[in-house]
Amino acid sequence: MHPTIKIASAPARYGTYFFAVLALAVSIVTITRDGVSVAVAALPYVWLVFWAIFMLWWMPRLTIAPDKITVRNMIFSWTVPWERYTGARLNLGLILETRDIDIRAAAARPRTGVRNMKAQYGPLQLPHIDEEVPSQLLDLDSSQTAELLRTYYERHLEAGLTDTTAKVERKLNTAPLLAALVLLLATFIPRL
Repeated sequence: MHPTIKIASAPARYGTYFFAVLALAVSIVTITRDGVSVAVAALPYVWLVFWAIFMLWWMPRLTIAPDKITVRNMIFSWTVPWERYTGARLNLGLILETRDIDIRAAAARPRTGVRNMKAQYGPLQLPHIDEEVPSQLLDLDSSQTAELLRTYYERHLEAGLTDTTAKVERKLNTAPLLAALVLLLATFIPRL
């Protein structure tokens, strides 16, 4: 029907890579210059800051698949079957409207100053989507994402929605939360 489209912010991804390298460099310097005892006490704070950056910049993702829409935010992930999707609206970002609940998609961020300057000549166009490629990662703002969702929703309506009993599912993102718990507990380790 259409390829799987993953929407995530490219600048946020590059920033996460930068801070991961920075946290790794700080870790190596701390271990080699100050020793393991200081590193054990200090590095959990460095990695806790990186964890916060990771959660804010890397975690948000919106996946538009042929059978469902998946919204991954910092704490929760939602799976929205196309049968439950009713539309999207813009309100300081993108909000997916379903028959069950409205879900804010942090990955589809609102337009920033640079994007607003480009948009003064009209709305930003959707990039070309190659229908032959099974999956693509795109950097779209909230209005572009709403347009893409509208286009794909119309395709699903034309094809006929099948499973009317499907529900919106919410899942806790446990792995990053457990990592935060470990880092928080590590801050209480006394110096050796």
